[in-house]
Formats: sequence, C-alpha cells, structure tokens
Amino acid sequence: MALKENFHRLHDKAWVALAVAPVKVRTRERTSGEWVERELRVVDKPPEEDFPGAQQWVWVRQTRTRDGELPKVETRLFLTSIPTGQLSPERMLTLVRRHWGIENGPNWTADVVLEEDSASPSLRGNAPLVLSWLRLLAYNLLALVRTHLPTRDKRPQSFARTMEVLYQGLLGLAVLPESLATLA
Repeated sequence: MALKENFHRLHDKAWVALAVAPVKVRTRERTSGEWVERELRVVDKPPEEDFPGAQQWVWVRQTRTRDGELPKVETRLFLTSIPTGQLSPERMLTLVRRHWGIENGPNWTADVVLEEDSASPSLRGNAPLVLSWLRLLAYNLLALVRTHLPTRDKRPQSFARTMEVLYQGLLGLAVLPESLATLA
C-alpha cells in the first residue's frame, strides 16, 4: 500500500527510518531515451506502530536523467504485509514497480483530477450529507436482503455474506431470493 503524505505522522516516521536505512538494491536501465535508476530500502515496521497486517516499510527512489536536463527524482513509501526475508530485494523492487503501474493508471484520475489525496470531494458542499444518506440506504438494503436469505443454524447470514450475495445479484452473477421480488 502506498504510504502518502496524507498519513502525516506515519509517513514522516517511515521517511526518517528509511532515509538512514541501507540501500538493498539499485538498478539502472535506459528507457525512452533516458536513464532510470531505482533504489530500494526496507525496514521492519516498529512494533509500536499499530497498522494491522503491516510488516515492513519500503522506500523506492527513482531518478530519471535525460541528456542535457536536470535529473527528476521521485521517492515513494509503501507499507507491506510481506514478512521480512520472504522476498529478495530484487523481487521486492519488481513488486513495487508493478504497484507503481497501478498507481499511475486508474488511480491517477482519483489522485490528480479529483484531488482525492489532498481535498476529498466527499467533504465539499452537500457531499457529506449525501454520503451519509447513501450509507444509510446501503445499510438498510443489506439488512432487508439479509432477512430474506436462508438462515444457517437458525441464525441469519453474516453481513459479509449478505454483501457478497447482494453484490453478485446486482452484477447479475447470482439470483437474489424470490422473496425480494415481492418488495419491488
């Protein structure tokens, strides 16, 4: 998971720890007319940091150099649930680069165009009220669907299972219980 600056305290603490950590692997390649150098640093997440599942903090610094231009440096931090020693530094860097590809694809729109990281549109104007109504409607829809699902050991299905059934039903991948049709 990318550890961005909107995680203020955690980001700053990880930055300090990783800035002094030794470089585990460094790669250099020529692509699209420029030299790209990447370095990876990894440290174990301190035990006092309560972030469920996180095992390590990861730093990747990428420096792009094109002839006659100043280098462009970009540093990204990540949290990972991968235990220490499970991946070689080279494999870890490959994994981060693949994640980076996802970040630069569909997530770019949310981050840059919609300003998701800096100024969430869900906090502007009437958005909080609209979102609270949508959340309430979603909860009530789940509760309604849950009452029409078969019970297990005389207990209603879990909300997680209900969400799965409803999601599959909305996608047309599953048939919702017939008893719901009478509500339409």
